This record gives sequence, structure tokens and C-alpha cells, in this order.
Amino acid sequence: MNLPFFGKVMEGAQTVAVLDVGSGSVAGALISINRSGDLAEILAARRFELPQEGRTEEARRAGIIRLAKEAASYIGDAAHGPTSDKKLISSVNIIIHAPWSASETLRSSEVLKNTTRITGEFIQQIALKSLSGHTEVESSEAYERAIVRVELNGYSTAKPEGKSAKSVSVTALRSTAHGAFVKNLRSIAEGQFPGRPVHLRSAAYVLRRVLESSQHLTGNYTATDITSEAISFWVSNEGGFSKQGVVPFGARRVYADVEAQTGLRAEEVLSRLRMMSEGTCSDEACQPILAALAEHEGEYVRACGEVLTILAETSRLPNMLIIFASPIASGWAEQFFGKIDFAQFTQTGKSFVPRGITSRSVSSHVVYGKGVKEDSGVSIAAVFAQDILT
Repeated sequence: MNLPFFGKVMEGAQTVAVLDVGSGSVAGALISINRSGDLAEILAARRFELPQEGRTEEARRAGIIRLAKEAASYIGDAAHGPTSDKKLISSVNIIIHAPWSASETLRSSEVLKNTTRITGEFIQQIALKSLSGHTEVESSEAYERAIVRVELNGYSTAKPEGKSAKSVSVTALRSTAHGAFVKNLRSIAEGQFPGRPVHLRSAAYVLRRVLESSQHLTGNYTATDITSEAISFWVSNEGGFSKQGVVPFGARRVYADVEAQTGLRAEEVLSRLRMMSEGTCSDEACQPILAALAEHEGEYVRACGEVLTILAETSRLPNMLIIFASPIASGWAEQFFGKIDFAQFTQTGKSFVPRGITSRSVSSHVVYGKGVKEDSGVSIAAVFAQDILT
């Protein structure tokens, strides 16, 4: 088995179909890639959401598959519109978020007796060695395996083949998901876009790649991906990232708690949270929201603390906390993680320094077509597509 080296690829046409598979929703998007510049144009986008009701994980997984079918059909219909042609779609990117996907990177090294010319075959052997000790959990499938970093003599090298070195380290990415879930997603894409290559990507890898390309952020940081039904955490470092930990509720639970506490309608809660994130909410309008959030703060702290405790077992966490979320959820999360003292988990013994990454953060890299609603997940997917295709 040969593992791809995740670098830039030049082949492919200008239009990419995207399914952004969240914990309680799926977005379908049609994205035009501008090879001569750094802007990705979103020709069409729509997010399909599960109704807010209690359900088992199995039922929710089945619901997500139904939404994926709707989203794929939407993209197919959009591709027949006046601004595009279904035949021009070069590939399909399916981005899978937690809790459906779990990702980690595994590192393996070899020290040679003498300085040796490094071949692609040798790099593959080291990568497979790092992955060989990990067996799949029953019913899960490793849908994403790739080399994300090669170091020669301790230095990261983008094009290692043919160079000489005495020590070689390879970091390999491994992402898993429920086998039937992966099979269904791939089948939906292949059925809607026959003959087009289908790429399944983990949200953790996509988000890391986007941070590097659009925000020029490398090095070490703690990250959290806040979706409607889950909050996932992981640690990113220069060589890869840690195993993920998942809190079993997301932004929708936070919104519902505020609704119940204040008696406000859902639309009004979202409106005031949006104003809070933009800094335009008056004290009178914001106070009931802040009071409701404070009432449930202990529950959120305990849930997040349990996951952070596990992640910090082997080493403390970087203080910089990157938050991937919608602008509304990011506004709440930045306030929450900036206020709460999680210092017992961090490298410096001080609180996290939160930084939100939303559709606004990458707005200089993305343009939305007329009438297309802005979506943070779609914006991130567009920047990723632009990065790997140009």
C-alpha cells in the first residue's frame, strides 16, 4: 500500500463539489478554483440540518447519511445552473468532522549507519511501520492514511526523495470512521458525480492545512472544532497532531440552554448571540444571555475538563486555543475559554488564549456568489480546495 504525500496537486479542473459533514448537519457546496490567484469562489452552498430532537448515535448517523444525499442532490442541481456545468466538476471533497471521525498522527524514525540517498520506497516503509501497530476497532475503517511530514537529519523537507541523510523521520496521518458510514458517503458522491474522484478528508487535517495556508500559523497550539452536536479537541504540533477527544454536545445544546433559561425564541437567542460576537449588543439585551450562560457554565466546564484531562495526561497543552466554529458559536466559545481558568492543563500554568477562526477569518481568500449564504464550514473547505489545487 502506497501512502500519498499530502502536498499540492496540479491536476483537476476548476470546479470542486464539497460535502462538509458535521455532527448534526451536512453542507453541500460548489466551489470554483482560480488557479491564477488566491480566491476561491463559492457558486452555490446550502447546509442541511437534523431536527433538534433526542436520538441515538445510530439514528443520528443514519440521519446524516440522508442529509448527505440531499446535499449531493443540491450540488448536482446547482451544477446545471447558468454559472457552471456538471461536466466541469473535477473532484468531490468530503470533509468529516467529529464525532464521526477520529484522527491522529503517528511518527516513526530510522537512523542509518551511513549517509544514504533517500528513496520514496524507503519513506513508505517507515510510514507503514508507524501505522502497523494500530489495528482498527471493529466496525471502523481507516479512510485517510497519508504522509504529512518527512524530516531528514532533523529538518522538515517538502521534497525528500533523492536527497541524502543519515536519519529519517516520517509522520503519518490516520483517520478512522464507522465503516458503513464511510461506504455510504462515498457511494452517494460516486452516484451523483460518476467518474469523478472522491476524496475523504478529516476535518482535523483540513483545518490544520487551512491555518497554515491562510493564517500562516504553524507550531504548537490546542484546537477545538465546535459543531452543532459535538465539541472536539486536539493538540497540533510541528510534526502532526494528537488523538482527538470529544465532548458529546455542541453549540445547539448551548443555544437550547439559553432559550430555556431566558424564555426567548430561538431566533432571538441567535440574534443576540450574534450581536455579542460582533460587539454590538447593548447591556440590556445581553445581560439575560450572559446570565443564562453563567447558569450552565459549570456543566460546560466539567464536560470540557474531562476531555482536556485525558489530552493532558502525557504532556500539558499549548496555551494558544484555536476555535473553529460559526461566528455565533465562536463568540460564545472565545468568551467562555477566555474567562474560565483551565490553567491546570496548559504548558505555562495560565489560562488559554482563545482565537476564533470563522468564515470572517478567511474572507480575503473566499468570495461568495450572489445570493449564496455565508457558511464557516464551506469557507474552510473552499480555502482548502484552493490550497491543494493551485
